[in-house]
Amino acid sequence: EEGLLSALASLNYDYDSKYYITGTFRRDGSSRLAPETRWGDFWSVSGSWKINNEEWMKDIDWISNLRIRASYGINGTLPSGNYGWRSLASFGSPYNENPGALLSTVADANLSWETSYNTNIAVEGGFWDQRLYTTIEFFNRDSKDLLQDVPISTITGFSSSLQNVGEINNKGLEIELGGDIIRNEELTWDASITASMIKSEVTKLYGGQDIIWSDPTGGDARAYFIYREGESTLAFWGREWAGVDKETGVNLWYSNNDNEDTKVNGRSVVYDYSDADEVILGNVHPSLFGGFNTDIEWKGL
Repeated sequence: EEGLLSALASLNYDYDSKYYITGTFRRDGSSRLAPETRWGDFWSVSGSWKINNEEWMKDIDWISNLRIRASYGINGTLPSGNYGWRSLASFGSPYNENPGALLSTVADANLSWETSYNTNIAVEGGFWDQRLYTTIEFFNRDSKDLLQDVPISTITGFSSSLQNVGEINNKGLEIELGGDIIRNEELTWDASITASMIKSEVTKLYGGQDIIWSDPTGGDARAYFIYREGESTLAFWGREWAGVDKETGVNLWYSNNDNEDTKVNGRSVVYDYSDADEVILGNVHPSLFGGFNTDIEWKGL
């Protein structure tokens, strides 16, 4: 039901085990897109400098690895469905006992690749024959022409249409620190910790209009999110609970508008859930996350 044709090229260069450069290029064509938009060109370039292999570093024997590397590249993502660019009809809607068909999709002949522009810069260090090692890495990704189900007027008979809409930015810092706690001929015990800080932000939407969507995992349809320019890509959207009335136990909701039944913490609250306006309640993305890793090898096991 679908086909992909790709042409790939790669070039690698190493000078004196100190300077490295790599370039890649690929051209992809997919039947999931219309003939006018199905071909995409994607490329990347990367390089590194092995500093500790320089002559002026030879006498510093406690530094076993010191490297700076950087890369920049563009890659593409296809729609998940095979026929997003085509108008489809589904049968099984008889009328007066006659066979009938209905349109089942809203086609977008301009549907194209979602593209990401990726930058990565890192510094690697190793000391005392890699007894201790570390990596500090910065990354930035700008994703454009996002493939999104965009809300449309239900007069069309549909509530949404798959389109290339909007841009998001992901950037952050990753740090790894590790080393060998024990290293001898029979036993090696290695441990490391990692930490990541990521900021994910919606930077552009079609007409600047918000897109409200529900929990993508399907685990809880009550969990709603909002895409809004300048906000997180996982911003919770809903009405803001203000606690309960101490005398009656009735739920209270911050109105976030001109409605007011009473006040809590100096803010207007209402008793009726529907009288409160929805707002951004929080951000799913953590400020910091990471992990601990350990590896033990004993006599080859």
